[in-house]
Amino acid sequence: KRKKWGAALDRYKEVASTYGDLDFEEEMFYRIGLCYQHLNEPEKARQVWEGYNQKYPHGKFTQTAQKFLEKAVDKK
Repeated sequence: KRKKWGAALDRYKEVASTYGDLDFEEEMFYRIGLCYQHLNEPEKARQVWEGYNQKYPHGKFTQTAQKFLEKAVDKK
């Protein structure tokens, strides 16, 4: 499973950097955070979630990103 999340992360990052100005940038941003979360890289995930919430304060994944952030704080 870890390999699949790592491969997905690489693809999402490539798509985001190549086509970041298209309509699905928000979703790529979210999915990159999700990959870091599943790869057990909480600091990187936290940085992505915080960046997402700053860039998309009313985005379609804002509430989900906030829940991940709250869980990350609870684990500290």
